[in-house]
Amino acid sequence: MLPLTEVIGVRTATALALTLCSATSLQAQGLVQRIANAADGRVQFSYPAREGTCGDGRTFMRLNYGTGSNEYYGNINSSGMPDCVKGPARVILEIAARTVIGVRAFVGPIDKPEGVTDLGTVTAKEASDYLLGLSAFSPEAFALRDKLWERDDAGFYALNDLIQYLGFLAFRPPVPAYKHNCAQFLHLRGRVASDTPHPSAMSRPESDNAILQDISDRLDVMVEELAPRVAAAEVAA
Repeated sequence: MLPLTEVIGVRTATALALTLCSATSLQAQGLVQRIANAADGRVQFSYPAREGTCGDGRTFMRLNYGTGSNEYYGNINSSGMPDCVKGPARVILEIAARTVIGVRAFVGPIDKPEGVTDLGTVTAKEASDYLLGLSAFSPEAFALRDKLWERDDAGFYALNDLIQYLGFLAFRPPVPAYKHNCAQFLHLRGRVASDTPHPSAMSRPESDNAILQDISDRLDVMVEELAPRVAAAEVAA
């Protein structure tokens, strides 16, 4: 699972979120499982972009908020700017040690670069559940994990295993119920006032709380142990 805001930055994560259009169907376990089973290397998937989104499929994307103003992401050369083509959106993930370590987003004509495994087209809802789902559980743990990876610190593997365990629990079928697991987890950590899901949303059993509490406690211990190592390395750099 990916800590999107740490892998590619808050601005680009926001851009990805804004390319997502609304959708009602969801079978995200297919996408989650395909990415989890992917070999090290690069994989890509595409999804319908929201109205007002366009790009050249390679270097830039443009978002229009319906107010007449545009926002650009990527590399832009106003003197020789290529045509801005309406969607779809495409995401390339770089995977190492069963972990997403890089993300690139594109909008426009579909390209299939050499050496990239194409997972095909998914719904916007599938894409949003994958891209923006798990990182909400514990942003600080994801951020620490990525810093450990950057420094080739062996602590990465233990922390990553625990995060993957959280992901497999939360994204088990029925996948839309991961949102209730997220609320349960955040409630256990004192970050939200209630873990009650919306009446129309899928829910998880109350028994999940015991497993989530164990994961939360173990995350706290790992973060407390590993964060000073990263901080010391950053000061020494």
